[in-house]
Amino acid sequence: MHPTAILNQSVERYETGMLKSVSRNIFNRVIVLKHQAERALAEGGKRKIEKLKEDISGRKAGYSLYQAHGFTRFDMAPGVLGMKKKAFDLMVAKNCEIFRSVGRYTKRWYLSDLYLKELSEKEFFDLVSAKYEFMAKTLSRSGRITPCML
Repeated sequence: MHPTAILNQSVERYETGMLKSVSRNIFNRVIVLKHQAERALAEGGKRKIEKLKEDISGRKAGYSLYQAHGFTRFDMAPGVLGMKKKAFDLMVAKNCEIFRSVGRYTKRWYLSDLYLKELSEKEFFDLVSAKYEFMAKTLSRSGRITPCML
């Protein structure tokens, strides 16, 4: 973040060294921002740092730092992706760590609606889906799928 956003002064004035002093209001604002930044850094929260930047420079048009999105129960995700349950279970079993890292567990597993939307819109997702549908059909009836998201 450039200091001119905080000092309310022109870039030229700041960068050429012409800015020798600031008003008491700006000074007090900078002290408050300094404490907020130190607190955010001490807590190690990237979100808090980004929120502080957003508070200083304002929101970007069409962008939200805290984009709200819902979650879909894990057992409902195959329907969202247009896959059969067995094919979806195979895909999850083969990519267990990915699904565990993007999933959320609160008494049961949930997947982010945003993640499911992005996954279904991937360029070759239809081929990936077809691959697991085929694998599910050819898996013998006794073939068990190793559970990943218990």
